[in-house]
Amino acid sequence: MDANVIKSCVNSGNAVGAYVIGAQSLANEAIGFYVHSKLGYSCNSLTFDEFKAIATDGDDNAQLVLLDYETLDGMGASPVDVERITARTGKTSVVLFNFQPKVNVRQWIASGVVGFLFKTDSCQTMINAIKLVMCGQIWIPRQAMILEDDDFSISSHASHRQAYRLTKREREILAIVAAGSTNSEVADKLYISPHTVKVHIQNIFKKIGVPNRVKATIWAHNHLDSSC
Repeated sequence: MDANVIKSCVNSGNAVGAYVIGAQSLANEAIGFYVHSKLGYSCNSLTFDEFKAIATDGDDNAQLVLLDYETLDGMGASPVDVERITARTGKTSVVLFNFQPKVNVRQWIASGVVGFLFKTDSCQTMINAIKLVMCGQIWIPRQAMILEDDDFSISSHASHRQAYRLTKREREILAIVAAGSTNSEVADKLYISPHTVKVHIQNIFKKIGVPNRVKATIWAHNHLDSSC
C-alpha cells in the first residue's frame, strides 16, 4: 500500500483506542506501550475474561484489538467465540499475534480477523500490520496461506482452470489487489480508470468464485504465480 495513504490514515487526527488481550500481563503491557509510542494509540492491557466482560457491557470505544492466539488456543476458544465477542465492541480491527503458520486462516478471516502476526515477526512488522488494517486493508503473510482448495468449494483442477481463464490484465490486477492495494492505487499503477479496475475486479470475483477481496487475496496467494 502507498506510504502516503497509510500515513494519512494513521495521522487522521482521530484518537484510536486499542486493547491488547492475552494471558501474560507483562507482554500485553509491553506491546501496548510500544504501539502507543509508535502510533499514539491509547492501549489497554486486558485478560481475555476481562475483555469478554467489557464486550458484554457494550463498550464500543476500541478501534483495534490485538489478540494473543496462544491464549485463545489454550482456552479452546474458537473463531466463533471471537466473532461473538468482538461483534459487541463496535467497528474494530482484530489482529491475532503469536499466530501459528500451520493454522488454517479461513475460519479466522470469516470471524472478522484482518491481521495475523507470528512469534518470529518483528516489532516493526507489527506496526506495519496495524497501519495497514487501520486503513481498512488486511495483513495475511504468505506463510499463513495454508488452505485446501476446497475452502472455496472448487477442486484443485477447477482452480487451475479458473486461473487459466483469467486474462493477463486480470491476473495483473489480482496480484496488485492481493498485495493490499486499493482500486485507486491499482488504477494509478496501470494507468487505467478506477471504474475500469472495479469492472475487472467484479469479473475476477466471478471467475474464481469468491465474494470479496479477502478471499480473492487468499486465492491469489494459492493459485497465481509469483511472476504475475
